[in-house]
Amino acid sequence: MVRARADGKYAFSATMEAHTTRTVEGVKEVNLLLGNAGGVTISLNGKPTDRPGRRGRCGRFSSLRAASRLCRPRRPRRLRFWTTVF
Repeated sequence: MVRARADGKYAFSATMEAHTTRTVEGVKEVNLLLGNAGGVTISLNGKPTDRPGRRGRCGRFSSLRAASRLCRPRRPRRLRFWTTVF
């Protein structure tokens, strides 16, 4: 299960199949609530981020926290992620 919000507004909520990709775009912030945080790979503006949690555990992802670890983008944030099967 993935629930996404961009700039404080609902983007989508879905149970994703393995190896599928969804893109969420926001200007200020993108937040994700993940049902299997270790089974998701997240990229922020094309750069991979750390996994938001362990396999089988719920997790949260914030583009603001991830961007503070990466170079801050000047264009709108594009968040691309996909589920993986272990």
